[in-house]
Amino acid sequence: MNTKNRKCVYAGSFDPLTNGHYWMIQEGARLFDELVVAIGINPQKKANYPLDTRLKMMTDALKGIGNVTVTSFTGQFLVDFATTHGADFILRGVRGETDFEYERGMRHINDQINPHLCTVFLMPPKNLSETSSSIVRSLMGPPGWTHIVKQFLPKTVFETALQFELKRQFFSIFPNANSKNLEELFSGVSAKYQEGHRAYHNLTHIAECLSELQTIEISNDDRSNIEIAIWFHDVIYDPK
Repeated sequence: MNTKNRKCVYAGSFDPLTNGHYWMIQEGARLFDELVVAIGINPQKKANYPLDTRLKMMTDALKGIGNVTVTSFTGQFLVDFATTHGADFILRGVRGETDFEYERGMRHINDQINPHLCTVFLMPPKNLSETSSSIVRSLMGPPGWTHIVKQFLPKTVFETALQFELKRQFFSIFPNANSKNLEELFSGVSAKYQEGHRAYHNLTHIAECLSELQTIEISNDDRSNIEIAIWFHDVIYDPK
């Protein structure tokens, strides 16, 4: 009986982690004894979310899967990273013909670098076949985007992505403010909007209001004042 531990690496930019990625990870965890989910850092490519944010997204979303570990790597070929982690398998997703052609080429190149490493391909179900990080990012911003985007992301990932996008907008209102003070102010305000008793007046509501504002033609000064009003109009919320 073969008792060797079957260890696999699943790598990507995960910018952000989508439901398609999550499906791949669930399947990988089912097929292998250990699954290392690794965020690959490409210095030549600017990511939308910094590494620490993506690691938080991954760690929060994958808490319930016991045989999965989350890490990152840079400056290494994927096959070399897998070897240093004692993995014999690489997991890759194929959504369609374009993915297949690319992955087929990479599989042959990886085989030349390390012929002992086996590449395993999985095809996600139809409802996830068009889901990608780049598509999700392209949907953010217009009115109603939160209702659309949340369909494609795990719940905790959506919450982190929403807070990240709102933080970026919040900081843009006060370009000359002290960054430390602004960080504390944003943390306090966003914590208010995440109170458990709020059914509607939450961060999603703020995002929707800000998106609607973008459709109105007004001066920059008026826009900034209205943005501030949006942020603070429900910061104190006591139904009683």
